[in-house]
Amino acid sequence: HAWSIDRSNIRVCNLVLHHSPLHGCLAESATIMPRRAARIRHCLLVAVGAVAAATGVNGSGCTIPAGHTSVECLDVPQCPATATASDFTVLVNTMNGSGPTPGTKQGERTTVEVCHRDWLSLELHWKLVGPPVPGAFRPNLTECHAKVWEEDAAEQYFAPLRPGAPFDPTNYTEVDVGPGRHAEWLGHMYNPSGYAPDPASYTTLPECNASGIVRTVANTSTGWTVDLVVPLAFLAPGVDLRMVRQWRANMYRWSGSPRVLSAWSPTSCAGAGTASCNIPHVPHLFGVFNLLERTDGSTA
Repeated sequence: HAWSIDRSNIRVCNLVLHHSPLHGCLAESATIMPRRAARIRHCLLVAVGAVAAATGVNGSGCTIPAGHTSVECLDVPQCPATATASDFTVLVNTMNGSGPTPGTKQGERTTVEVCHRDWLSLELHWKLVGPPVPGAFRPNLTECHAKVWEEDAAEQYFAPLRPGAPFDPTNYTEVDVGPGRHAEWLGHMYNPSGYAPDPASYTTLPECNASGIVRTVANTSTGWTVDLVVPLAFLAPGVDLRMVRQWRANMYRWSGSPRVLSAWSPTSCAGAGTASCNIPHVPHLFGVFNLLERTDGSTA
């Protein structure tokens, strides 16, 4: 994965490029010392371009392997800088002929600012325009595993892209937050069909108070906000996070009454055939978070 090479892995880069047309570039850099660092940097940038051309890049540093559907992608910088996901696409509308049509964009009604801290945690700052459903903002609600999707809700799904692992995950973690100050739902999902999680997943739900997630919810004059700090170790139990620089990820919003479901990276039940399908749980259509090295949006 040449796109994730950093300064500690120059030997890996040399190995990757040794039998390529770029070999002469590194050979020159080894003999002309004053320019060595600059030439190595140039080689790495060219290597990234070569890999991107072979696998496909969706408008950023995120790489989509050949043969996979193009999905949304976000270059996520180190905090305090942030990247913004917005313009969610309507997936489901139960307003019986009124309201937004499925497939339309929602503009700035839902925006999420995202950053990471040293590849150990994600911070997500949601701004949701439009009031929650009547009675949904309940400051005293403290229920763990509340069915927040039955009201207004901010949902996020995550799976690590480990070296050598499939691009489309069958295991991922769901983190749902409602307008109540402590209302949330957490789940480590197992989804072998690719269209709906195995019901057995719901019998092994993690304890909310043990997740390490820090959340702050507030009402605003235009809607409500959610601030989340999510430990990546909770999202990927047992995974060596030092090897993970990209994540499959998606964000959904349930809003209004009747209900409207919108998504950052649109999911669909197309292809499910007669199989059961739960439209948010289609992981091959999840987007990609590309965790950058520096706060200025660069990777070097």
